Amino acid sequence: MNTEKIWLVTDASAGLGLVLVKMLLDLGHKVAATSQDGDALLDAVGAKLEGQFLPLTVDLADERKVQRAGDATVGGGGGGAAPGAAGGGGGGAGGK
Repeated sequence: MNTEKIWLVTDASAGLGLVLVKMLLDLGHKVAATSQDGDALLDAVGAKLEGQFLPLTVDLADERKVQRAGDATVGGGGGGAAPGAAGGGGGGAGGK
């Protein structure tokens, strides 16, 4: 059983979500982050951090896409981009 901790931050391309993502990455944590606009999220966070940062485009109104994002976070181990992991937005933050 994998007990590695990965932070999941929603609505992470701006505001408090973005600040939290950057802080966690600076501290060396693994982070999966959601946004309605995956490109904006990548632009805002900056350099890709292979094995440490997993950007996800997620629509929190679509339960199936939220489940896929969760599966990508757990299965992906917080590493690199997950192509087609989900699609569209978020709000709030939490640790996993």
